[in-house]
Formats: sequence, structure tokens, C-alpha cells
Amino acid sequence: MPILGRICCVMGHTFPKSQRLSSRIQKDKLLKEGKKIFSHPILLRWLPRSSTASLVLNQSPPQVMMMVAKKKFPRAVDRNSIRRRLREAWRQHAGECLLGTSDFVHLPVFLVHYVATDSLPYVDIRSALCDALQKLPRQEPQHPPRQEPQHPPRQE
Repeated sequence: MPILGRICCVMGHTFPKSQRLSSRIQKDKLLKEGKKIFSHPILLRWLPRSSTASLVLNQSPPQVMMMVAKKKFPRAVDRNSIRRRLREAWRQHAGECLLGTSDFVHLPVFLVHYVATDSLPYVDIRSALCDALQKLPRQEPQHPPRQEPQHPPRQE
């Protein structure tokens, strides 16, 4: 019985499926057209939801995909370990860094790409992810762009 209790307790702290980016169309569009923000060791690609192919509900949480290069980490154990750290940093701190603000037009879809060549501790990954999320542009102003005043030609 104690094992079941631990499983139930752990299940509450998982990375929910609603936040996983699984649409191949969205992934391809994100890789081709996504905007980039770099904060070592993370390259954050994002694309506003309004421009993605399959728009879900705007009320749903932002969807994210984690990527660790096989070329840099040939052993699957290392890639999985880094991916776990990325997911945990996203799960715990994306809410503080991203969802606490209400000035996003549409919550975007994300690709968190680990670009370092060595495995870094969780604290470094978490701070880099928060820095990258803080660099995201906020809501664009609702007013039209300002036009320069037209002056009459100078007379000498």
C-alpha cells in the first residue's frame, strides 16, 4: 500500500499532456517560422498561437516541446536526464515567469532547445529558462502607429 501512496503523490507533479506539443504541423511551422531567444544553454523558439495551423482554445496552457541534440549527447541516458531537467524547470517555473503576466495576446507554442555541449545542473537550466521567458515580447499596443507630422516646405 505505501507504494500506491507514493505513486498517487508523484502523479500530481507531472508534466500534463495538455502542455505537450504533439502536432507535427505545429512542430514543423515552429522550426521554420519560429522566433528565437537565446539564453545559454537554452535556445527558446516560439510562435504565437494565432499563427499556428491548428488553433486549439486560447484558454488552454501554452504547449511546449523539449529538444536535446543526439549529435551532442550520443547516449540516451544523458539526453533523457537533460530533458527531465528541462521539463521540471518548465513545470515549476514557467508559471512564475510566463503565466503570471496577463499581457500576452495569445499564449504561444514553444520549443526549448538545449544547445550546450555538456550537462549543466538544474539550477543553471532553470535560471536560463526564466531569463529566456522574461525576454519574450509583451502585448503590442492597440493604438495605430504614430505618423510624423507634416511640415510645410521651408521658405527662405
